[in-house]
Amino acid sequence: MQTAQSSQPSATGRLKALKTRHEELSQRLDAIQKRPAVSDIDIRDIKRQKLLLKDEIERQQSSH
Repeated sequence: MQTAQSSQPSATGRLKALKTRHEELSQRLDAIQKRPAVSDIDIRDIKRQKLLLKDEIERQQSSH
């Protein structure tokens, strides 16, 4: 039987997942900005997601 604590990702694993997701969003942003008819809303949403992830990464790093 797993405890609640063991089923949660470790802080290091969480940080790695956040960084990976941030990089994926960077690549997605680069790709959509190369399209001729890109929506400003799509770009704004991705940038917002990246910023939220960056803030979470910084919080995770400062808690170590």
